[in-house]
Formats: sequence, structure tokens, C-alpha cells
Amino acid sequence: MTSAIECNNLCANTASCEYFAYDKSTQICSLHTNNTATSTVAASIAGPGLCDRDECALNIDNCDPGANCMNTIGSFYCNCTMGYTATTGCEACFDPGVYIPDVAGALVDYVGPNDVAPTHQECQARCTATPGCWYFTWWDYNYGGAWKGRCLLQEDNHYSERLAGVPWRHVAGGKFCDNDECSDPAFPHNCDAVANCRNTVASFLCACPATGWYDMSNNTGVNCTTVSCNQATDPDPNALSAEVIRTDSSQTGNTTDTATFTYSCNNGYQLVGSSTTTFTCTGTALGASAWQGGTVPACTAVSCHEVNDPDPNALTAEVVRTDNSQTGTTTDLATFTYSCNNGYHLVGSPATNFTCTGTALGASAWQGGTVPTCTAVSCNEASDPQPNTLGAQVIRTDSGQAGTTTQSTNFAFSCNNGYQLDSSGRVSFTCTGTAYSSYINECSGGTHDCAYGASCTNTASSFTCACNKSPGLRTLENLNGTACIGCIEHGRYIHPANPGDAFDYFDTVAECQQWYDKDTSCNFFSYASADWGGGANPAWNKRCTLQYSGTPTGTGLSGDPYGRMSGPKFCECYDIGRSISENVLSTTGSVDTAVECNWNCHNAATCEFFSYDVASLSCTLHTVNTSTSAQDSVVSGPKDCSECP
Repeated sequence: MTSAIECNNLCANTASCEYFAYDKSTQICSLHTNNTATSTVAASIAGPGLCDRDECALNIDNCDPGANCMNTIGSFYCNCTMGYTATTGCEACFDPGVYIPDVAGALVDYVGPNDVAPTHQECQARCTATPGCWYFTWWDYNYGGAWKGRCLLQEDNHYSERLAGVPWRHVAGGKFCDNDECSDPAFPHNCDAVANCRNTVASFLCACPATGWYDMSNNTGVNCTTVSCNQATDPDPNALSAEVIRTDSSQTGNTTDTATFTYSCNNGYQLVGSSTTTFTCTGTALGASAWQGGTVPACTAVSCHEVNDPDPNALTAEVVRTDNSQTGTTTDLATFTYSCNNGYHLVGSPATNFTCTGTALGASAWQGGTVPTCTAVSCNEASDPQPNTLGAQVIRTDSGQAGTTTQSTNFAFSCNNGYQLDSSGRVSFTCTGTAYSSYINECSGGTHDCAYGASCTNTASSFTCACNKSPGLRTLENLNGTACIGCIEHGRYIHPANPGDAFDYFDTVAECQQWYDKDTSCNFFSYASADWGGGANPAWNKRCTLQYSGTPTGTGLSGDPYGRMSGPKFCECYDIGRSISENVLSTTGSVDTAVECNWNCHNAATCEFFSYDVASLSCTLHTVNTSTSAQDSVVSGPKDCSECP
């Protein structure tokens, strides 16, 4: 031998050799069982046979069949091959030396590209990816014959057999080469009880539920906590239809908890469905939950009862209802009509609207209308037939009797000369109702609503108004004289008259206005008619007062609608039925007249034009009037008549 290493290797590969000696001068190698007798020879090298004996190559290792033997200096170690675990030795999920015969249960054979056989791991991967495959057999690439490199995918392993020979020439195995910690109690996982466990090769993953839970373990899924729901803001329990109300609050709960919610209706409505419903705190997103799953009831309107409801049937003496069968539910309107017994007439409208109004949960009643009253009708002593149906030679000797229905009074009778009464000359008559009277003189009774400046004309069952008290007045559309607009306001006067204001006396308001037109400093006037105040203050009768700049804003309401009047310098300056819409300086409510609005503009330094709406009693001041539109209830005009084009 040419070296001591070769001699050492020879000893290492000889089973009974424990020591060797090598003589360099002679290149002789000697093998020994012990080293108890030695001598010093300068040209010799001696050493143990185990200086580096390859136990793996000598097959004297004790490695598991599923492990690779790895030689080391003086020793060796075992390394479990892929598909084996080192729990107790090397437990295989691949079974070397075993094959499953190609029987009826086999699916398909697989051969790698270009007839290069895949590894047994690749064969297993093919099984994993093939539906219906649960087991496989793989023939080593070095296996002889037609089965070289063959991968057989199979449904079961009932017919597995072990073949003699080199273990890795045949490998059988299952679809999964892994311990399933998620499903196998023998290999427990540490996921939270509510977490999802997902098996991986040689491990597993945990994940808290995707909705309704927080992961308190840095997204490892080992500590999941529930999320609370919010009874006040979660949509489902608060999705209330019309008239539904919630009658409770403060429900609390976390994911999967349940809670009861209670509902009712507004007055005049009743529940459709249960008043209570159960909601479940349900996960809606990662870290989010909401109350869901319950059904909120609805509410339906309750009917009113025209016979039993108090308000339309609260009849004062002599009032009668003349209709019935009104129907409706909460918020509906219905008209009820009334009349009087014979000998009485209505005070108020014979028809009044009532609204079906909720009074409690599930209860409504007709309310809101005003039932008219009845007042007794006067008898007429001069024209009523009975006291004036006189026999021959009978004469009435009195007059002036007055009375209303049910009242009694005496009438006196006598005879012409030469005749005498055959009974008492004093007879008592009772004012007796003979029919229902709806006739009321609204004009004389002051119950009409005609505007100042309008005349009231009584009719058989109503009255009419006409805006005809002075030139320039007109009625608003469809209001029939109940609202008059123009450049002269009736029933109003500008107040107070300042010392130095000019005044004079004229027979008519037109003369007053003409006189005031000639005064270049004057802007407004007030006029008192000849009969104003009933003559109690004659110094003001027919008085025309001119107001100048600086007089306080406003008009006063006269107690005599037709005795006081006021207006601007020129009637033609007022544009009736036109509204100014641009450059608004201010809008003021509760302004009673166009004259007052004009007066407000006159006393505002930047105002040049005004618009007055008699329907809303609003006064709007403007700087220009280039944009106008038709509006029947509006009077507009310039600050001063001298500014008219």
C-alpha cells in the first residue's frame, strides 16, 4: 500500500480489525485485533481502525429504513428522509419497499416528461391534485423493466404488498404526508376555540372568525375575543317604518349574544306584528358586529268612529247633525254638517272639518273641528200671521212686542166703535219655531270678513264683499273682496302727526290727495272723513294731514274702518299685482298696509323701492326694481312718487 490512509481504510472496512500498523519503508499494512504489544519503529505508523470507519458504507449503522445514514469521523448519524418524522425513530408517511398492485380500483398511471421518472414526492403531489386519488405507488427510476419511474394513482390501499430487495425501489403512500393537527386529536393544535384551524405541511395556521371577533394574539388566532354590538346605532333594530317607535334602550351584548327589543306605535296607530323581537349580535366584518336577524313590526292607522267620538257629537242646545257614515283613519279629514231645530239659526258654519287624530296607542278620534251653535230666531210682531189675523171689527191696540223662540208676550186687542169684545182683550202668544232659519245678517252683525275699503252686502245665506270704497282699490284673485289692495288704505292712519305737519280740511279724500300732491316736501297723507268718530272730535272731521320726512314709521288702526284713510303722494306710483325680486335689503313681517311698507322704505336711507304682500303681511325693501314678476297679492312702488318714470 502506498499510504497509511489506505491501511486505515482497510482496517475500517474489516469487521474484526480494531487497529492497524503501516511500515513506510516496506509499504506493508498489518491489521490487529488489539494494541497491547507495541514497539517503536521510526518508519511505522499505527492507529485505531475506527479513526474514521464508514459505518454507513459498511451497513453496520442502526438507522431506520426511512432514514439516510450520514458518516462522521469516528461515528455516524441518521437523517430521516422526506416523508418521515423523527418522533420514535423515523415513522414514514412514505412506505419504502411496499407497492399497491394495479387492480380494479386504480385510477391512472403517470410517467414524467421525456420518460424521466418523477420522484416519489412528485408522485404524491400528483395524487394530491387528482380528484378521487387517495393513495399512490411509485417505482424507482432505477427499477428495471416497463415499470421504471411509474407513478400509479389509486383509490385505496387494500392490496398493498411488501417486496424484497432495496426498500426505495418501490414506494407506496397516501395523499397527505402530514399530521393534521386540526382534525387529529393525537396532534393537538393551540387555536382559540372559535378560531378556524387550517392544516399545512408539517404545521397549521389559526385565524379568528372573519366577522365579529378581534384577534388579541397578533393575528395568530390563538386568542380571539368577541365584539360588542351597539343598540343605538346598529341599523336593523332601528329601521323603523312610519309611526313605529322603540320603547326601550340599553341592550348590550357581544358576538353571538341575543337581546330583546321592544316596539310600539304613535298615538292613533296599532302594531302589525309582535311588540318584541329578538336580535342576535352578528359579526359583519373583522372586528365588527351588529344586531341582526330580528323583524321590526309595522304600524297601521286606526279608524275613527263618527257615532261615538266626542268632538263631532258635542252638540249644544238645539243643534242637530244632518249627516252620518263618515269614515277615516288617523290623519284623514272628514266633513260633518249641522243644522238647528225649528226656530233657531246657526252661529258658525254648517259644515266643519274634523281630523282623525291619534289619542292613544291603537286609538283615534275625530278632533279639531268647531261645532256651530244655534241661537233663537226673533218673531215679528208686525208680520207674524197669528197675532195679526183679526176678525171683523177687531183691532190691535199695541205694537213693538219682541221675543225669540220659546218666549211669550201679550198682545192687546179691541173693537171698532159700536162693537165689544167677546173675550179678554189681552192674549198671550209664544214665539214658536216653525222652521230652521239659516239667515244671519253678517254685514250688520259684524261677522263678515270684508277688507277695509270693501262694502259688505248681505245675501240670503251669506254675504258678498266689493272693493269699492275709493278709487284704485281692487280685490285679490279668488278672495272676493276679503282683501283689498290699492294706493289708499282704509281704516289706517299715519301716526303721530308731528308739530309742524300741515293740515287742512277737505270734503273728500281725493281733494286731500290733490292738495298734498302740490306740496313738494310732503310724502304721505292721512284723512279723516266727515263722520269719523261719530262727531265726538269735530276738529278731526274732514281733516287732511300731510306727513313729512322724519315722521315715525307705522300706521295706526282706526276704530272706524271707513272713517280714516292714508296714502302716498300719487296713486299711479303704486304698481298693483307686481313683485320686485332682486337686491333685497330686508324683509319684515306683520306689516299691516302697503302705505306702512312704503313709509318704511321712505325712512330707510338705502331703500329705493318696496314690495308689499297683503297675503303674508310682509314688507320687502329693495335698491332697484329692474326685475319684477306678476303676483296678485303684491303692491310695489318707489320710495317717493317723484321717482316714478
